[in-house]
Amino acid sequence: SFQVRLLKGSTYDNWSIKMKVLLGAHDVWEMVEKGYKEPQNETSLS
Repeated sequence: SFQVRLLKGSTYDNWSIKMKVLLGAHDVWEMVEKGYKEPQNETSLS
């Protein structure tokens, strides 16, 4: 797990850079850019 600081309007630029780095380090940034699609077949999850 990781902590996420709250976004304050005046700190958006700094916050967005930190979030991109943090999410990229956890290999989830691609979901932010491309979105997440539910698997069509649940048996493919096992």
